[in-house]
Amino acid sequence: MAGGLERKRQNNSSTTQRQAGCALSVLEGLTVANPETLEPVPGDGETMGEVLMQGNIVMKGYFKNPKATAQAFAGWFHSGDIGVNLFGVVTLS
Repeated sequence: MAGGLERKRQNNSSTTQRQAGCALSVLEGLTVANPETLEPVPGDGETMGEVLMQGNIVMKGYFKNPKATAQAFAGWFHSGDIGVNLFGVVTLS
């Protein structure tokens, strides 16, 4: 699952960006979306949104906590992570 990609940011800062993996084939969906509208953000690598996923590796819900399950799932699992999408590559911010 993990790969190795390392690159310097284009703004010549000393920060190095690393990519440590890719979406698994068992994920039915992985997207970055506006958490309020659930509309996908533009794939420009700059517009931030919440990372959402769905598939058979995502849990069914929280143990004996239907309220938390209802809040986290609306067809997609709301990870709470902030990310960007650049041409289909999701990066956490």
